[in-house]
Amino acid sequence: AEPVERKFLKALKNSDIEAVDFASQLDEGVREGWITADERKQLEELREMTLDAITVDDFEAWELRSAAYERQHGADHSRYAA
Repeated sequence: AEPVERKFLKALKNSDIEAVDFASQLDEGVREGWITADERKQLEELREMTLDAITVDDFEAWELRSAAYERQHGADHSRYAA
């Protein structure tokens, strides 16, 4: 998918694209012939995998404290139990 991504980004850079969001850019890319429908699907899958890899789980501040801190301060987290 990397060569397809490079090709698409190069086409975006050298065009007067009007679309702002990724999906619309892909639509315009297929319409203008910069990428094929199959390449569009590859780019969508690549974007999904990339976002999945960089998305960070959300933790409460107390969940990130060390066990030593918890022992020292005797924190009670029962109010946070799900």
